[in-house]
Parts: sequence; C-alpha cells; structure tokens
Amino acid sequence: METRAGLLLLRIGLGLYLLLWSLSHLAHPDATQGLLERAAHVHASPAAAYAIGVALVALSLAFLAGVWKLGTYSAAAVVQGAASLSAFRGLLHPFDKPPQAFAAIPLLAAFVALLLLRDKDSLGTL
Repeated sequence: METRAGLLLLRIGLGLYLLLWSLSHLAHPDATQGLLERAAHVHASPAAAYAIGVALVALSLAFLAGVWKLGTYSAAAVVQGAASLSAFRGLLHPFDKPPQAFAAIPLLAAFVALLLLRDKDSLGTL
C-alpha cells in the first residue's frame, strides 16, 4: 500500500507541475515561440504555440488521471527530457544565472521513475 500511495503522490506532484507548465504555454504563447526558436531553431506561429499548449494540457490531464500509462508517462518523460535539454546551457554554466536549470535533472529522473514503475501505479487511476 505504501508503494502505491507514494506513486500516487509522485504522479499528482509531477502532473500538477506539468499542468501548470502547460497552462503557462497558453498564457504566454510568445514565450513558447521564443523557446522553440532558441532551443530548436523552429519558427512557430502564435496558433502553433497555442496548439502546443492545448496538447500539453491534454497530456497533463491524462497523466494526472493515470490513463494510458505507457503512452502518457512516456510522453511526459519525453517532454521533460526536451525541457531538460533546452536548459543544458544553464547546467554548463551554473553560476552565471540563478540555478533554475538544476531542477530539470530531478524532474526528469522522477518522470522516468514513474514510467518504470507504471504497473505498480494503480491507486487513483482511471
């Protein structure tokens, strides 16, 4: 029971983080555009940036509900992995700016851990 409760807490915590991060893409599509241009050298329209935010919110809600675990947990880990890669420069120069990039490392580890333990994550899932 403790393992299932721990995985539920991990899923809720990571899911809320992912949902808030996703909502920020809807609230600030210009920031999403800038991130895509800096990190991936991709020019995205405001509509595309907004569509990314909508897709991320849908992923967040599915993740929180614990549905389609292999797909949603994998997608969430990939999204966090991409965010971690975009923060890579901050990891190389940790004392130039506030160390926000360091949060990407434990977040990615937590998403991957939940993915690996998805079969045991059954408390509060749909």
